Amino acid sequence: RHGSPQQGQALFDDLLARHPDDVDARYATAQYQSDIDESDRALSTLAAIPPSQRSAKSMRLWGNNLEHIADAYAQAGQKDKAEAQLRKAEKIAGNDEDAGIAVALAWGKIGDYDEADRLFDTLRDAHTPPSVRWHLGYAHYLAMQQSTALPAELDRLASMHPLSPDEHQELYALQETYAIRTANEQVASGNPGQAHEALA
Repeated sequence: RHGSPQQGQALFDDLLARHPDDVDARYATAQYQSDIDESDRALSTLAAIPPSQRSAKSMRLWGNNLEHIADAYAQAGQKDKAEAQLRKAEKIAGNDEDAGIAVALAWGKIGDYDEADRLFDTLRDAHTPPSVRWHLGYAHYLAMQQSTALPAELDRLASMHPLSPDEHQELYALQETYAIRTANEQVASGNPGQAHEALA
């Protein structure tokens, strides 16, 4: 990643030209584009991966860039453009659960909870019973809203087996974030003892 962004992009363009069907090359290119704040290009690069070859990792990167673009539009007072971006993304996601979760979280990010709820419900009904990935995504969504339903969702996730190492780590991060937020709320309310219990 030394040199100018243009030089770096040229190297990745060359990599894709030589290996157009290499999913790892496409992911590496999109990661670079994301790192240099070229989220639009990152989305296009990842969207070219055939649905059958998409991974949870590539869809998380796609979702992060999607959230970044939609949030930037919303913050600039261009919510109509954010909505158009997400509706286009829904079509790209198709029946892909990880991609759909990413779009649902992006709807939540711009504060359109009705659309996020609709998509989470659609994904839940399409993939019965809901997968660990769905429950993790939904927990992130509840955390985003600071919902009182989050503790029950975290308990549900903790009881699900088996969880992969990455899923365990993601659940632990959610639990830790919730514990810290709860402790801060207890301190602000003048209950240091309960704050200590929340972190125990």
